[in-house]
Amino acid sequence: MTARCTVAAARTAIAVAALTLTVLTLPCGIAAANEYHVFSCEDPYTGQGAPAAGWDYDQGTNGYGDGANSSCSNGGGSISAWLAGGVTHGFGEGGYATFNAPGQMTISTFALWRYEAVGPDEPYAAPATNIAYNPGNVSLEGLCAQSDDCVTRGTNQRRLAAENRVGASNLVDITEIEASAVCGGGPGTSYVCPESNAENGNSAEVDIYAADIVLNDPTIPAVTGVSGPLVSGAVLTGDASVSFLASDSGGPGIYSGTITVDGQPQVGQVLDTNRGECQSLNATTDGLRSFNYPQPCKSQVSATMTLDTSSLPAGAHNVVVSVDDASGNSTIVWDGTIITAHPDLPNGDPACEQAMLTLSVDRKGAEALIRYGTRPKVSGTVMCAKTPIADATIAIIGGGLNTSVTTDQSGTFVYRVPRGPNRTISFSSRAFSNDPGPAAEARARIAVLPRIRLRITPRRTRNGGTIDWSGKISGGPYPADGISLLVEVREGHRWQPFDEVVAVHGRFGYRYTFLRTTQPTTYRFRVALPASGSAGYDYQAGGSNAVNVHVS
Repeated sequence: MTARCTVAAARTAIAVAALTLTVLTLPCGIAAANEYHVFSCEDPYTGQGAPAAGWDYDQGTNGYGDGANSSCSNGGGSISAWLAGGVTHGFGEGGYATFNAPGQMTISTFALWRYEAVGPDEPYAAPATNIAYNPGNVSLEGLCAQSDDCVTRGTNQRRLAAENRVGASNLVDITEIEASAVCGGGPGTSYVCPESNAENGNSAEVDIYAADIVLNDPTIPAVTGVSGPLVSGAVLTGDASVSFLASDSGGPGIYSGTITVDGQPQVGQVLDTNRGECQSLNATTDGLRSFNYPQPCKSQVSATMTLDTSSLPAGAHNVVVSVDDASGNSTIVWDGTIITAHPDLPNGDPACEQAMLTLSVDRKGAEALIRYGTRPKVSGTVMCAKTPIADATIAIIGGGLNTSVTTDQSGTFVYRVPRGPNRTISFSSRAFSNDPGPAAEARARIAVLPRIRLRITPRRTRNGGTIDWSGKISGGPYPADGISLLVEVREGHRWQPFDEVVAVHGRFGYRYTFLRTTQPTTYRFRVALPASGSAGYDYQAGGSNAVNVHVS
C-alpha cells in the first residue's frame, strides 16, 4: 500500500538531552480480503475532498492557545496539531490529533501526506512534532526538533508531494495514529520552550493534508428473518424475492447482497447507500473498497433482493444468497435449490401442434457442399397447414451452435451459418414454450471442402535434384496430432498417392529427391485430404492446387 515501509520508535515523554531513535524496517503490506481504505481530509489518488471522520483533538496541560483541529474542506485544509508561539511552555504542553479505529477494527496499513515545522529550542526544552501509532507509541520518523537538527519535514507548497508521504504497513493490533506538537523536555524541571514562530505563529505545527488508512475488520455479518418466495420451496416463475435482516456489530456496516445461481452471480446490489457514505469510491487498485468514513455503512439493514427466474432454464438450480460488510467479510443468507418453470406461452401466430418446417441451403435443398471460407445461408419456412406461422422462435442447435432466429410475417427465416467444419444443424419450433418437444423439426447437412495451398521450389531441376514442398491447410479446429495428407502425383487421368505428410497447426513441409528420371519429364504434384479423412479433422476429402515440376 505505502511506498515507504520504515518506521521509528520513540517515547512521548521527550528527553531532549537524549533524543535517540530505534529504526525498525518492516516489509510492505499485502491487502487482505477483510480490509478497506478510509480517506481523511483528501483522497490522495483523485484529489477529491474528504471529511476528517474518526479523528479526535486534545489540548495538552495548560493550553495557552495550543490545540488541534481539522480545517478539511473540498480538498483543502488539514488535520493539524500545534504549539502556540506567543508564550513559553512547560514540558508536555501542546496539541494532539488522534485517529481511532472504531469498533473491533484495527489499523493494518496507513499513509499520511504531512508537513512539520518546529521553532528554536533551549537547553533541555524544545518544541517538537511527532507522528506515532499505538499501542506501543511507535514513532514513524522520530521527533522533529531543532535540537535533533530537524527544522521542517516535507513541504507546505505541494500538498501531495512525494516528500510529504510517510506511513507504515504490516501492523498488528494497532488502533491509533497520533500527530502531536508539544514542548519536549524533562518532567518536573524548570526548563521551558521559548516563544517562537515556526509556522502560522506557532512554535511547532504538524499538518496532515491527506490520509489513506487501511482498516482490518474481524467481524462477520449476521443474518436473521430470512423469508420470501425465493426460499419458499414453491415452483417459481418470473420475479422471486427474498427478505432478511443483516447486522454487522462492531464492524464497518452492511454493504451489499449477492444472489448466485449455479455458481454464477446473477444479482448484486448495495443494500443501503447510507446517504452516499456506503458506496465504494473505487479509488485504489488493490481490490479493496474505499470510503471517506471509518464506519461508512449502517450496522443493521432490512433488505429485499429479487431474482428474475424467467431468465433461467426450467428445472432445478442451486441458489446462494449472501451478504457482506464494507470490508468484504460475507455471510450466507440462504443456500438451497429452487425449481423454475416458464409460463406456457404460445410460440408464434398461430401456435400450431402440427406445424411443418422446410429448409434449403443456398437454395439447393437441405444438403450443401461448400468451400472453406464461405458462409452458407439456410432459409426456412414454418407453416400450419397452408397458414404461415409468424413471430415463431426457431431453435438452432448442433455443430457447436446454440442460438435461435424468429420467423417474419410470412413464416420464413434466414440464418447465415458461421465458418466451420462439416456439421449437421437442427432447426426446430415448439407450439408452446413448455412443450416437451418440438412441433416441427428439420436438419441441414453442410459439408465443407478444406482450402489447401501448395508451393514447390524449384520448379525445374534434374535427376538427382531435390524439391521442397510447403503449404497450409485452412480451416479449424486443428487436431493436436496434426492432419494426415496424401502426397500425390498425376498419372493419366487419376492422382496416385506415393507418400504422406502431416500438417501441424495447419502447416506442412516435405522434401523429395528425383533418382530414376532418365529422360526429360514434367510431373504434376499435389497434396490431398484422403477420402477416409484424418482423425479429429471433420472436413470433406479434397486436394490442393496442382504444381508442375520439370525434370531434365
